Amino acid sequence: MLADPHLLPTLTRYPEKEVWALPRRKWLHYPIERTEYEAYPDWQVRFFRNKPENRFEGKMHVRLKNSNVHYAYIGPHIEHLQEQFRTPHKTIQRQALYARLAFQQGVAIKGGDVLEK
Repeated sequence: MLADPHLLPTLTRYPEKEVWALPRRKWLHYPIERTEYEAYPDWQVRFFRNKPENRFEGKMHVRLKNSNVHYAYIGPHIEHLQEQFRTPHKTIQRQALYARLAFQQGVAIKGGDVLEK
């Protein structure tokens, strides 16, 4: 969920900057209980100009090709809702998806981390 989306246009005022990372806050129970305070701001590249060089690569733990990332210290935040929408069924689906993608990409998963084979 994007908090303060009305602040996105402030980032477009800088024509020389093409890629922005937004800070992400993690919540156990939004908006009452946060988690992983030590991980904040946990920058996520999620706002960029629509150009061929600004594309994500990979299917799991994707990375943006363009490495010239700017950080939106003042602007919208990503509110990551950890458990509120994660049903047991969705958890099983996600684990199966990660296992399939790891196999396709030739990597192994151990405890949520991706390991090179």
